[in-house]
Amino acid sequence: MKTTVLFVATVLLLAGCSHDHGPDDNGTERVQRTVWTNKSELFLEHDRIVPGKEAQFLIHLTKLEDMKPPAGAGATITFASASGQAAGTLSFSVDPGETPGIFKKSVTLSAPGTYSMTLSVRTAGFSDDITIHDIYVSGEGAAGEGPGGISFTKEQQWAVDFMVRQPDKRAVVEYFSSAGELVPASGQEVTISSPLAGTVAADRPLPPLGAKVAKGSILAEIEPPLQRQGGLGDLTAVHAEAKMRYHSAKNEQARAQRLYEAKAAPKKRLDEADLALAAARAALDPLEKAMASIQDSRDGNRLLLRAPIAGTVVELAAAPGRHIEAGQPVARILNAEKLWLKAHVPAAEIGRLRSLREALFTVPGLEGEFRTLRPLGVSDAVDPATRTVAVVFEVDNRKRQFKAGMHATVSLAAGSAASALVVPESALFEDEAKYFAFVQIAGESFERREVRTGLRGRGHVQVLAGLEQKDRVVTRGGYYVKLASLSSRLPQGHGHDH
Repeated sequence: MKTTVLFVATVLLLAGCSHDHGPDDNGTERVQRTVWTNKSELFLEHDRIVPGKEAQFLIHLTKLEDMKPPAGAGATITFASASGQAAGTLSFSVDPGETPGIFKKSVTLSAPGTYSMTLSVRTAGFSDDITIHDIYVSGEGAAGEGPGGISFTKEQQWAVDFMVRQPDKRAVVEYFSSAGELVPASGQEVTISSPLAGTVAADRPLPPLGAKVAKGSILAEIEPPLQRQGGLGDLTAVHAEAKMRYHSAKNEQARAQRLYEAKAAPKKRLDEADLALAAARAALDPLEKAMASIQDSRDGNRLLLRAPIAGTVVELAAAPGRHIEAGQPVARILNAEKLWLKAHVPAAEIGRLRSLREALFTVPGLEGEFRTLRPLGVSDAVDPATRTVAVVFEVDNRKRQFKAGMHATVSLAAGSAASALVVPESALFEDEAKYFAFVQIAGESFERREVRTGLRGRGHVQVLAGLEQKDRVVTRGGYYVKLASLSSRLPQGHGHDH
């Protein structure tokens, strides 16, 4: 229903403006001229100018910044001969008309020749001087643009959201999208567990969820159990046994090395000794850390659990006064000042990832688009379940606006061009797998131009063929010009009446 109403309203707009570019009373086609400055577009229509006879000049003035007419503008029209000398009284003041941007004046030029016409406009917030050269005063008629192409009048342009711009030369980067998620950075998330069995001290509260903790601060105190099993005695005995095994394996490895070098033992014996030593070291290391933690953190008979990093408490797995087993988690701490953005790129799309550079991403619930700090790498493995490849970037989160675990839509660079001719996406229309744009060839005349596209950037498309930088392309309101092109097939019988 909405589309139908829009179509009908547009057709009525096309039919409602009486605009006739037909012959004048003498049977001569009216002359049309269009000039542009860096501020304005002047579209002029006038009769054939015969020396000594009155000619009607009709001017439409449009501000390029918004493609609307200047409101409340008075103007001065000045004619000068081609030699630069004024020919008689050729300066005329024009009061603002009923319709902003439209100026009408009847002018009589006595001497034949070539003239230039300058329109000077002064109004609040806008001023410009626009000159049209080669205005001919002759009994032989006059040359001009003449009607042609798709007709879309100034009144129609002013009445809708309409914009004409020349293509830009700029760098363009093409992106493609993939799903992603924000995850903790490596080493910035730790789970603190009790190295021995015991009871969480009831007289010392645990930090609440969301609490900020400093590195080395006390999170909990563990009271060893009365019985030996699982307590400090148990840990001490296991540590002593592991240490003995390690030293025994170390001595055996040294002996096997000497015998092998003396060619008194085979290489196999040395290899077995190396493996046994590595296994003993792997078993001893965590026990050494646990004992060091206990020795550094004991407060009387209690074990003090400290935060190994600064961060926020995001999970609690214990409570004061409750029993805890050896190895059982107590709390989880996350430092979220920097997060990792993990993009899950479909394996079939990985070939489009031409260069690993910064990525853009959006997060549901947060406004705007965000940039990553730097790329970290691309996985060499395809996830067998999702058939995706992980691409990881670092994200600055010092403002704490992101939370670990958030989902994101990630835009990744697929290609780039340092200096490309680009137009906004809104300037292009697709028809039978081809793209075209509407180009303004005169004030009220447009043509449909087929274009060949290249990279697609953030709202802009590279044009490889079909447009030049000097062209004036409809970037907003092209749909109305498209409808005008369809209506031009209908009989036209209306005149230009202001």
